[in-house]
Amino acid sequence: MQIGLGLPSGGRWGTAENIYALAELAEELGYASVWTFHHLLHPLHPLDPFPPRPDEPRPAAGRDAVDPFVALAAVAARTSRIRLGVGGIVAPYYASPLMLAKQAATLDMLSGGRLDLGLVAGWSRDEFAGAGTSHDERAARMDEILAALPTILESEVVSTKGRGFLINEAIVGPRPVQSPIPLIIGGYSEATVRRIVQFGHGYVAGHMAFDQWPRWIDRVSRRMEDAGRDPATLRYVCRATVDLRETALLERRPLQGDPDQIRADLACYEEFGVTDLFIDLNFDPYVSEGAASPKEAYRRAEHVARALAPVQ
Repeated sequence: MQIGLGLPSGGRWGTAENIYALAELAEELGYASVWTFHHLLHPLHPLDPFPPRPDEPRPAAGRDAVDPFVALAAVAARTSRIRLGVGGIVAPYYASPLMLAKQAATLDMLSGGRLDLGLVAGWSRDEFAGAGTSHDERAARMDEILAALPTILESEVVSTKGRGFLINEAIVGPRPVQSPIPLIIGGYSEATVRRIVQFGHGYVAGHMAFDQWPRWIDRVSRRMEDAGRDPATLRYVCRATVDLRETALLERRPLQGDPDQIRADLACYEEFGVTDLFIDLNFDPYVSEGAASPKEAYRRAEHVARALAPVQ
């Protein structure tokens, strides 16, 4: 299993200095990847609750969220090996898959072929309103975009059309280094399973419970086999929020405890079939909101990154 880190993507600690420093540290320590996420705005009076925790306020991580493509392009210029993931882009915010393909291909070209492109259908009516696209049509647009992206990214001459867009025999560049760019699809519904089987190179989950992973992987694997696809070719990417303590805990939840306890939990994810896991401190209340300053938040993140660094 490949271990990555979530970059400071929003909240109080999401500064340029912290983004650059943590990306460079991750590469130095041997992490396989760094990840961002996609939020357009942070509504003060949201129309929809935060799906993983509907009874709680929205996490501070969504406040001041950076643009994932721009942030990863900056990180690409400061690193040479580490993969660059976004988990994931809300594809239906885009009026046309052409704009999404152009950004993804440019980032992949600039980074030397290091992009992992997570894609989700989205849920926030506030953000859809801000983007100027339809919340009600997001499922249909997600399918349309997933169908069009490989054509736009990989064809010498592109011809495709859909709701509100038309590309008629055109050259679309730049060409990405990877062929294909991995499309890593997120969500939790039956439609998500169908999209993974039909279009995906992987699956990404931001807030799946520890004990749900084996059932989910089994469900997707059976559908892959039914469709004639090899389940072993699919990547499973997990965003993990850890609670690192200095001493072992007798009673704890998964990913809580001292480094040895957390490493034991990481080994369980690998046994479940998770292929990639990134430790994301954006959803740590202390790091994203509670720390006295961005520097203090970074010191906490650096401590966690060093304590849980992949064994070289």
